[in-house]
Amino acid sequence: MSTPTLAADATGYLRLCADSFDQLVAILKVIEDGATERHHLRALAGAGLHVAEDMRELARCWQNEVQERGIA
Repeated sequence: MSTPTLAADATGYLRLCADSFDQLVAILKVIEDGATERHHLRALAGAGLHVAEDMRELARCWQNEVQERGIA
């Protein structure tokens, strides 16, 4: 049996996810506030997609870890 995930580590995982959501909010705000040039919109959308994809994979790994090991 594996060592349980420390509660402090699980909290850190959630904080990193929250930070990523803050990044996505900032990107969306710039888009909403008038990034009207097509190349800017593409760059911002690409950045948002990159953040979301990275966090999706990390969150999936963290979820599996916590489900398998539990939290101590």
